[in-house]
Amino acid sequence: MKRDDPEGLRGGVVGSLLLLALLGGGCDAAGSAKQVPERATAVPSASATVTLPAHDAPCREPCRREGHCRASGTRCVASRPEDCARADACREHGRCTHRHDECVVASDADCTGALACKEQGRCQERHGLCVVSCEDSRFCRDEGRCRDDASSPTGARCVVGRAEDCRRSARCRDEGRCSLSGGASPLVDCVAESDADCAASTWCRDLGRCRLGDGACVVAEAIPEQPE
Repeated sequence: MKRDDPEGLRGGVVGSLLLLALLGGGCDAAGSAKQVPERATAVPSASATVTLPAHDAPCREPCRREGHCRASGTRCVASRPEDCARADACREHGRCTHRHDECVVASDADCTGALACKEQGRCQERHGLCVVSCEDSRFCRDEGRCRDDASSPTGARCVVGRAEDCRRSARCRDEGRCSLSGGASPLVDCVAESDADCAASTWCRDLGRCRLGDGACVVAEAIPEQPE
């Protein structure tokens, strides 16, 4: 009878031990091969649903751009001051203060750290925006609010100061609000004061609002007849 080859047996044992090591097994302190446990495979329930973090997938881009990192219903909102402070809107436009569900410009300090100040000179907060000055702002161009009023208890604001500011504004061109109203600041406003103001407006041309009625331009039929 042929005797077993001891070298062959030894090689077979070594090969088996190496195979166990590769599969995650090995030897215990006594030199015995460890049992390799079978890997359990989770079988999801047919009714199971996957819930993503509220501030993660649906709000990733709004979080980066605006600081709106928390999902609330169908929209993303701001929920923490630090989310506003690290958003692009803070770095670029000064919207660094967390207020309610938004990131807003709340002070000159918000503006001075922003690119809007460093690159465009818009370093003052007025009505939630960073501006160069009231005279150089959209409040002046659109509404005739070109004068800086620092006396307001709620903070500096842009107000109407001169009739010429009304006449240069978009409200004059579009709505016929070309005249300065009476009253003391901040009640002064740009208003329509005559049929001529209205007749020159785009409201007259496009909407037929060519007559003066209670400080605004209206359609002639909307003006009530005066009793005789």
